[in-house]
Amino acid sequence: MTELPGDALLRCIRCGYRKAKARAADDVPRTSSARFVYEVAKQIHTSHFKGHCLRTIEVADSAKRIGGEWLVDACITKQKGFPNPHNREKPISFIHRIVFAMESESHTGTREFNTDFAKLLHLNANVKLYLNGISQSCKAVEG
Repeated sequence: MTELPGDALLRCIRCGYRKAKARAADDVPRTSSARFVYEVAKQIHTSHFKGHCLRTIEVADSAKRIGGEWLVDACITKQKGFPNPHNREKPISFIHRIVFAMESESHTGTREFNTDFAKLLHLNANVKLYLNGISQSCKAVEG
């Protein structure tokens, strides 16, 4: 697959958001963003890239973060197997191509955006997604 239609991508984002929101009460502080990224990536992986390898930080049911991130917040890679001279039963896996790459940033500052968005610009992935945070606080302005 070389393309992922925008409406299909949006459905995956919505589904990931709903799943992350449903688990928000279970999460410890500072894992809600990681859970959102994980749920969106997992949805895109299972919906559009079965048979490929998902690499992201997993947020377990216990709200514990499990390492797995590679280069970006989430990516889906196509693996290629090569013969293993030490074990014929287990081929050596090599990342052949990045088919999906995702970065996210919960902070709304320009510096954070520039750092994370630039990663996507320089990657040669078929599909790229950037999830940016929103300002979640409003301060009253007195005149």
